[in-house]
Amino acid sequence: MIESRSTDREFVVEMDNERRAWLRFGDGTHGALPPAGVSLLADYRVGGGLAGNVGREAIAHVVWTTNVSGLITSVRNPIAAQGGTEPQSIEEVKLFAPQAFRKRLERAITAEDYAAIAEREFPLEVQRSASGLRWNGSWYEALVVIDVRGSDEASPDLLGRVRCRLYNYRRIGHDLRVEAAIRVPVLVSLAVCVKAVYLRAHVLADLEAEFGTKVLPNGRLPFFHPG
Repeated sequence: MIESRSTDREFVVEMDNERRAWLRFGDGTHGALPPAGVSLLADYRVGGGLAGNVGREAIAHVVWTTNVSGLITSVRNPIAAQGGTEPQSIEEVKLFAPQAFRKRLERAITAEDYAAIAEREFPLEVQRSASGLRWNGSWYEALVVIDVRGSDEASPDLLGRVRCRLYNYRRIGHDLRVEAAIRVPVLVSLAVCVKAVYLRAHVLADLEAEFGTKVLPNGRLPFFHPG
């Protein structure tokens, strides 16, 4: 109920070790606080566990709460029920719960954690990310660089949003800095032999398009496109 408002009429059902259900209401800050002396009426359903998986042809009667006859002439279940399971034991929960927390990264400890969280939290804007921990003389600073999807530059707005989001995951004692990735230029030389039946100018134009940065007429991305 952390995200519940003070006026939200919400509650949480909690089960104890004796399989008894307790209703926990809000405190007036997270969820509405029920008035003193109010009467509550619970409408609920319970499952039968494995015992509820009745076999085929096990159901043969209908019990009515009122005197109704003639509406149903016969009842049968040609297929056995399935899906009912027994409650998970507390011992099993304690055994498997730690593994559940490892499925989603909730705290940035290593440099790779910062990069992974940035890519996970901004999948439509951040194409790739890299990070490193640098000692500034007093403590570590996590420098996170992002490669924007489909662009050479990162807007100040995106850098600010990434930093604010990563701040929630950073390790205590780490400073945080987010910058755009700096592209390192490379010099590429190609030697191309053109057959005699083709014009060199036409081949050169096609090669410049294939190794360019703009989207090709057929929609494909050239070799050096930012994406």
